[in-house]
Formats: sequence, C-alpha cells, structure tokens
Amino acid sequence: MTSISNYESVELPIENIKEKKNYFDLFKKIGRKKLNFIKEIETNNIIVGAGLISLDVLIWDGQRVPISYYVGGTCGNVMMILSYMGWDAYPIARLDGTKDGMSVLDDMKKHHVHIDFVSTQDGKTPVIVQRNFINKDGVPTHKFESRNNIGRFYLDFKSLTLKQANGVIERIDFVPKVFFFDRVSPAILKLATTFKEKGSVVFFEPSSRGGNVSLFNKCVEVSDIIKFSEQRIKDINQFKDYKDKLFIQTQGAKGLSYRLNGDWKHLEPVANEKVVDTAGAGDWTAAALINYLFKNKVMFLLAISLLTDAGRTSSSSATLLADVLKRKVPFSLMSPVML
Repeated sequence: MTSISNYESVELPIENIKEKKNYFDLFKKIGRKKLNFIKEIETNNIIVGAGLISLDVLIWDGQRVPISYYVGGTCGNVMMILSYMGWDAYPIARLDGTKDGMSVLDDMKKHHVHIDFVSTQDGKTPVIVQRNFINKDGVPTHKFESRNNIGRFYLDFKSLTLKQANGVIERIDFVPKVFFFDRVSPAILKLATTFKEKGSVVFFEPSSRGGNVSLFNKCVEVSDIIKFSEQRIKDINQFKDYKDKLFIQTQGAKGLSYRLNGDWKHLEPVANEKVVDTAGAGDWTAAALINYLFKNKVMFLLAISLLTDAGRTSSSSATLLADVLKRKVPFSLMSPVML
C-alpha cells in the first residue's frame, strides 16, 4: 500500500517508480476535495439512464430453444448489466401499459432495476425481434427486426418530454455517480446538463448524429465519455477539437480505437473461441467500463481529475489515464459475448 499525503491509502496499479511519481504529482494537484470524494465510492454506486429501452424477443432459428423475452435497447441493456454488477440502476422511460410494456417492467423488477422513473401512461414500448442463427460459414450471427404493438415493422419509440424531465429532476433526491444516455432530445440534454452540474459523470452513447446536428453537438459538449460504434458513426475527425473527453469507437471484430486528448489509439480485440451471441457486446463494453472506473479508486480519481475543471492539468495526465485504460479495462468484452 502507498500513502497519498495524509488522506488516503490506495494500491497503485503500476510497478514503475517513475510512473508512481507521476501519480503522486497528479494527486497533489487534485487536492483534499477529490480525495475525500474517493471515499464515497465505497457507498452504493448509482446510475441513472435515459434512451432506448425495448422488449427484446429472442428467436433461435433452426434450434429447439423456446422464444424468450428480455429488456433490451442500449440504455435498457446497460441498466440491466450494471444492476447485475451491483449498481442501483434507475432508467427513465416512456413505455405503455400493454403486455409488452408490462413484460419490460417485470423483467426490470426481476433483476432489481429501479422503476421509479419509468412511466407506462403515455409512451410506447418498442419491440425488437432478434433472430439468432448459424451462417453458411458455421459462425453464430443474428439479425434484428422491429415492430410496434400492432405488427408494423418500425421502432415505436417515444422520447421524454421536457415536462417529464423536469418532473424527474424535482423528484430525485440523490446524485447518481453516472448519467447514461443514448438518444438526443431537448429533454435528455436537460437531464444530462443538470446531472453534470451536480457532479455526475455523463456517458453518451449515440446511435447516430441524427438530423439536429446542433443538439447532437450540445450533447457531446456536456458529456465526459462518448462511445459509439463504427457502424453508426464512421467520421472520427468531427471530434478532433474536443478536449478532456474520452472518445471510444468500437469496431466489432477489429477491436476499438479511443482518444483522450492527442491522437487516436487502437486496441486489438481479444479472441473468443466459444461465440454464442454477439448482440449487445458493445453494451457490455460500456457497462464494464463504467463499473471498472468506479471500482478502481485510482482509476476513478484520475478520470474525475481529467474530466472536471479542477483536474485539467496537462496532456501528460490524459496520457496517463489512457495508458491505464489500455492495461486495465477489460475491453475484451468487445469481442463476441460468450454465454
């Protein structure tokens, strides 16, 4: 154990003496306030999320496996995974009172996800059919179909209204460690801005830039971590002018690239020889990264120091965090998921 001033003792995830000195210098710059904040990590981790929450219908073509129904969508998956990892997860959503909506609520409650901010009064419940099958090369794969509650094939999703967002802000009596969102709207931007001002880390996983580029850019500006798929957003140069934000572009079987100030760096994937289902691998990556940043005290302190005004010290600090990310975060979860 290594003593950091008189405030805290932590296990540094490195052996090199020179690197340890860099950590000490960074800790000194952060000061007592951030070190005291570290102690709060030992309390329950709380995440609030908004965006796509759906009912996923899993069908295994050509196999004697019964149809199954689970919470899905990017936001839904991240909330469910982090709840499984021991977090208190609070999704915000506009569903409906249909059988599909009730199935989503039941699955959330079954897996201890809090439904305090899930409405079933005036929304819609998107339904996504995932067909799993073995392709001609003998590799497990899948395709998605989406339908609404009367059988039409499109994603029946209703975003939050500003009135609903303000209602959540008035009701919520805690500050989450993380606010996660995957859709762009004025209401979700209001939530992200509010939680950022209260001290939450804001994690944005856009599915696309959408039609409102100005609104999209505002969502990026308020966020600390921006993660997206190469399939959805190919142009990484659009983010070159942003500072003190962690950008991650997942690239499927090719691995991923990330940037935290400076140039983009690439991480190779970790092979998984027992692939069953690759759907949701990116959501597992997001959840694993969030969990790891808060699980490891040194990592979280570095992240906070770099993503807040008090910690914007130097590009060398950013490189330090990026190097630790490269060594410590289980990005192998980006590889096809093994069930």
